[in-house]
Amino acid sequence: MAVSLDGFIADENGGIDWLNKYDGGEMYEEFLRTVDTVVMGRRTYNQIINELSPDKWVYEGLKSYVATKYPSGDKNGIEFTNDVFRLLKELKKEDGKDIWICGGAFTAEKLIKEGIIDRYHITVIPILLGNGIRLFKKGMPVCELKLVSLKSQNGLCELIYDI
Repeated sequence: MAVSLDGFIADENGGIDWLNKYDGGEMYEEFLRTVDTVVMGRRTYNQIINELSPDKWVYEGLKSYVATKYPSGDKNGIEFTNDVFRLLKELKKEDGKDIWICGGAFTAEKLIKEGIIDRYHITVIPILLGNGIRLFKKGMPVCELKLVSLKSQNGLCELIYDI
């Protein structure tokens, strides 16, 4: 997950255009090689297909799932589910690479509270937004983490923590 230095994943209107100024370069490419599945909430999915990449699915080649209260049927190889907890428990039993929870804050919050996330891969972007959608909301459970890796490139800082 990309996060501003002051802890926001999007501006107060849900916009993430501020991310376009920063190039994750090799760090992002290296990360993508570790995953074969991407899971996101409906808002993140809508933002991708309507704003970020309306002409092409940006996660081509990855198994893609969208968590939503109202699944609308699978489209273009993307599966929609109203039970992300069951889905992730099943996916974790399968052989393969890591599963990426790519967004958003609402989906991450539910998964954190259920103890489903076992690794945090966070890229800190050198910008202060001042306001917006927080990655970690108030009231989250206490969770001690172990630093696995720390890298920096192009002013970005990548932090990897395990539970």
